[in-house]
Amino acid sequence: MSEQGADKCGENISSGIRFFLKAVGIGALMALILWQLPNLSGALIQLINAMKA
Repeated sequence: MSEQGADKCGENISSGIRFFLKAVGIGALMALILWQLPNLSGALIQLINAMKA
């Protein structure tokens, strides 16, 4: 394999790994938000009710 071909292959692998890590990070963030959503909504309702009173 030529040096240019190896460089191109390395860029493709690096790009794929970067995409995978971003996808895992976004998925983990969404899972965390959805997991804590009932607690967040309860806290917002309490805050709104406290401001009204």
